[in-house]
Amino acid sequence: SIQYTRQLLSCGVCIWFQNDGINTIDDDSEFRLTIMAGVAQDEIRKLSSRVRFGHAQAIKNGVVLGNSHIYGYDKKDGCLTINPEEAEMVRLIFSRYATGAWSTPKLEKLLYEKGYRNYKGGRIDRGVIQHIITNPKYKGYYAGGKVKIIDMFTKKQEFLPEDEWNMFKDDGSRVPAIVEEDIWDKANEIFHKRGNAI
Repeated sequence: SIQYTRQLLSCGVCIWFQNDGINTIDDDSEFRLTIMAGVAQDEIRKLSSRVRFGHAQAIKNGVVLGNSHIYGYDKKDGCLTINPEEAEMVRLIFSRYATGAWSTPKLEKLLYEKGYRNYKGGRIDRGVIQHIITNPKYKGYYAGGKVKIIDMFTKKQEFLPEDEWNMFKDDGSRVPAIVEEDIWDKANEIFHKRGNAI
């Protein structure tokens, strides 16, 4: 903010911060702006810390956070319930992929032919199918704390390795299973052998 006020002042333009009573034409305005900017930055840091604490508490209590668009589920009040139509698609993905005869590009084509569409009405692409295959929620596992914010100002996130996630088998009250655990494990074994390419 100080950089921009200096640039504007060099062009003969002053800024009046009405709420804070600061006019950049005054001699002490830069000093006052520096203090206000420092206070604002500290408030952002405190807010970020409170949000992180709230997320950690929610995860500890098993509240399902994140995107509300999870194929096969409807999300309400921090819990997932099975969406029967979408769950059928998820079961189809797992049952075919777990045979080892189907790749994600083939599944993408099959889903389109069967009339399944993404939330925008287009194809459910292979990247989404890969996320479905590797998401432990489909076998009834709670999985939280997958990312951490590494810059509180830009909200830049970093994905954590799986061994750092907060993950446990749910009793079905928050994350009901759509597929059997052995089918999920088989599909993931195939996925990891093939790599992310297919």
